[in-house]
Amino acid sequence: MPALPGLTKNGRRVILMRGVSKDVPITVNNITEAMKMVFMIGDVRLKEESHGVAGDVYIFDASIATPAYFAKFTPTLVKKFLVCAQEAYPAKLKEVHIINISPLVDTILNFVKPFLKEKIRNRIFTHSDIGTLYDHIPKEIMPTEYGGDAGSVIDIHGTIFY
Repeated sequence: MPALPGLTKNGRRVILMRGVSKDVPITVNNITEAMKMVFMIGDVRLKEESHGVAGDVYIFDASIATPAYFAKFTPTLVKKFLVCAQEAYPAKLKEVHIINISPLVDTILNFVKPFLKEKIRNRIFTHSDIGTLYDHIPKEIMPTEYGGDAGSVIDIHGTIFY
């Protein structure tokens, strides 16, 4: 979840988020802890960023999203996360890209979108093909697992999570 190396051409910081494995059991506690971690990492970045950035870009890899995974997202949990993300958090969310999108994820996204502010809704992009992501994100800062040139996810994030 830490930021990828470098910025977009617009000066935005990019954060890639993906699950570990379809084989890891998902619980409400896992999801709650992951949501907390997103905000904690953001807090550290806001405090430690050596120079200002023009906002954040999140890339969510939906390749391991299953019905069992989404069943753990309770309405209360989703509401709390959306209130924090849209109302309370000081970082500027400029773009959200969802890659490896399946019909299930697309359906859930269409269900959730009406609950988002219009400004946020208009900043969500879906990609069934990784190639269209590179219209927004420089290939140079993406991990090799995603066709990029920045090294593997483990190399990029290794000092923090592995």
